[in-house]
Amino acid sequence: MNESRINDLITQVTTGLQGLATLMASPESVAFAAVHPSFEALEAAMNHKAAIDASFAWLANLHEAGRMVGSTSTTQYLREKLGLSRAEAYNRLRQGAALYDPVPEPSPEAPPATESDEQRRARESEQRRRAAEEEAAQQRARQAAAEASAEKRRVIEAELDHLSEHADPGANALRERALKQAGWRGAEDLRAWVRDRVREANARARKPDGTRDRLAAWKKRYISFGQQDADGGVRLSGYLPAAQAAALRAALSYNQSTTWSDGESDGAEERDKRSLGQRRADKLHEIVRGHSADKEPNRGGIGSVVVSVTQPELEEMGLDTRFPTNTGVYLSPLDMLVLGEASCDWMTVHDERGALLTLGRGKRTANLEQRIALLVTELTCSHPGCDRPVDECQIHHIIAWLLSGRTDIENLTLLCRMHHRDNNDKRDGSRGMGHAERDPASGRVGHRDAGSSKIRLNNSVAAGKSASARIRRRHAPPDSESEALFAV
Repeated sequence: MNESRINDLITQVTTGLQGLATLMASPESVAFAAVHPSFEALEAAMNHKAAIDASFAWLANLHEAGRMVGSTSTTQYLREKLGLSRAEAYNRLRQGAALYDPVPEPSPEAPPATESDEQRRARESEQRRRAAEEEAAQQRARQAAAEASAEKRRVIEAELDHLSEHADPGANALRERALKQAGWRGAEDLRAWVRDRVREANARARKPDGTRDRLAAWKKRYISFGQQDADGGVRLSGYLPAAQAAALRAALSYNQSTTWSDGESDGAEERDKRSLGQRRADKLHEIVRGHSADKEPNRGGIGSVVVSVTQPELEEMGLDTRFPTNTGVYLSPLDMLVLGEASCDWMTVHDERGALLTLGRGKRTANLEQRIALLVTELTCSHPGCDRPVDECQIHHIIAWLLSGRTDIENLTLLCRMHHRDNNDKRDGSRGMGHAERDPASGRVGHRDAGSSKIRLNNSVAAGKSASARIRRRHAPPDSESEALFAV
């Protein structure tokens, strides 16, 4: 009964939005004074969409909806069937889990050896109190969630990510309070409010036995890289526990040799026009270069930056030319000069289809030459639509090694961790899972869905920037399908 009612309501909403879009295609013919109250009411009602999205994502995850698209990941279902970005799919799943997952049981901790029966009872009582409080707060948060916009919900979850495991109050209690605040605070003001509450809750954090969690900061450590911006730069963010932060700050400190012991400067710092932040960035680069230089030659290229370039591009490049790398970051000629001279160079030869000449050895693990070959031919995960760069991919045997597949370049491809996990090595379509397969017509590796006669290729913008794709474009007839698919 509920399912039928849900389907009817969605049909009504869909029909209404389509009709509204048609009427608003010519806004100059609409009287603003007559419709603005309705649009304001519509905007408020659209807040419910964010709550519905989170609950549907949770429902999809509960029923393993990824199987519908040949994946073990619900994220893949949301991306393919709903057209969401990876970030939005993760966001909806995270919000759904926060509101509808059962409140987790407290992590078991070994009681102190000297704990008395009275102390044990007090500790267990405190655990039960916190669990009951979190469960009640979760129920109230579900009600409040319907009133908060998608943007404000993202703000809340981003700040709650910084909450310690034993914070008091916990995530659900703070989420409930934040969702109520969202009703009248702007997004930036809400961010500041939640950030202050998280800081206070972390300061009160105690384990059930009443002691502080000395590893709280260590558990929260991370470093992440943002997307490359229009200027070619990449934002770096993270969180470090005190010891790592102190070590990094010391390593990135400005060269103290320019200052005399009595505090007087020799003038070098005044002549250096770099900001403190720029000095730290340069020092970090210096450390990374030293680390790479210290690598033993038999380590197989670990820590190397590999640039994919074709000969015509070298001949025609300018200062604004960007070349793809194994890290997903695109480098200009100036960037490559900053990186310095490579300890070794590798060259690859392609035919006019961009196919690479054979490279391979009878080993279980792909060697450095083969990894470079996969970089220049694929650049990204070969699964259709995926843009994960080489350094987030694993080498996959198209015919599994355990099924006598050779470690030759014709039998290797790049798959990101998720698509590698989803690949059906038996290639029998079991559990609705497809597999990677080389397309005989193009010579490229793609994905054959379970039960399908067609191999789908990765025609994403990122994949279109590989050396092989750039070569194919040069030799493709004008207005060809290849030219259209890889226009970047």
